[in-house]
Amino acid sequence: MSRDEIVLLVSRALAVMQAAYALVDVTYVPGYLFSADHYGSAGGYLSTIHRIDIAEMLVRIVGLSFLSWLFWQCGPWVAELLLPARAETVPTATD
Repeated sequence: MSRDEIVLLVSRALAVMQAAYALVDVTYVPGYLFSADHYGSAGGYLSTIHRIDIAEMLVRIVGLSFLSWLFWQCGPWVAELLLPARAETVPTATD
């Protein structure tokens, strides 16, 4: 396998993993919404906590989806991140 094929394979695998994590988080959203509606309707502390939890969950889903898209595209910066190019250095003798 060439370097480009290895980088593409690893990048796509990471993209699939991030997409799976995002989909798992999506499954928790209905529970969070129900909990916010049930316990947060009285207002006060619990209402604030539930709004923060829902906002954090949505930010995490968007972030994971964005990372998944970036890794799926496999741009040059991803290739450099996953498998850096070897530096052409000449070893020197130290006395």
